[in-house]
Amino acid sequence: MRQRPSAVFGPVGPVDSHRRDSGSGACPGIASRAQRRDEVGGMKWTEIDLDRRTWTLPRHRAKSDRGHEVHLSDVAIDVLRALPRIGRGSNEMDFVFTVTGKTAVSGFGNAKRRLDFIMAEARRLSLGLSEQPKISNWRLHDLRRTAATGMAGLKIAPYVVDKVLNHSGGTIRGVAAIYNRFEYLDERRTALDAWGQHVSSLVSPSPNNIVKLRA
Repeated sequence: MRQRPSAVFGPVGPVDSHRRDSGSGACPGIASRAQRRDEVGGMKWTEIDLDRRTWTLPRHRAKSDRGHEVHLSDVAIDVLRALPRIGRGSNEMDFVFTVTGKTAVSGFGNAKRRLDFIMAEARRLSLGLSEQPKISNWRLHDLRRTAATGMAGLKIAPYVVDKVLNHSGGTIRGVAAIYNRFEYLDERRTALDAWGQHVSSLVSPSPNNIVKLRA
């Protein structure tokens, strides 16, 4: 059985169900969607269409000052479906990642420490050590950088990666940027699906979990 990504990236331990908050899911949200930390942290259920597998980031929440459509890969869908709906009902504030149900998650320190613990424990087990090794310093923003680098390694074109990241300035510059307004939505879907499969293969390696590289 494929282990849910939320079980690996979320709280310390293999299950999410013992936690009453949905804040832990923001970290795998960043890793699987390659979007900015605060944009993911402020995500709302009304921005998500699970049937169409899309998350529509409104302009007023985007650092680039433009709306952005993000394809939801299998990994992203798994994470979202595993989250509790905090504060459902008349008082629901619609936040996907929340502790109180009234405000979006903002303090990522606890989630980061849980990730550090999980990585150290995984490293300890893989090396057969008696104690956990020290994890080098890193930031949550590195997950976005890792996604960009990983998609490049999967032979995703740089201009497609730029569109996935919603960069205001990217590989298409100058006059070309003025005239080329194409959004590359199909290519972005392919890129995020490939990246999601790659992340899933790292979490739960199996012979059937192979990412096909594009020529």
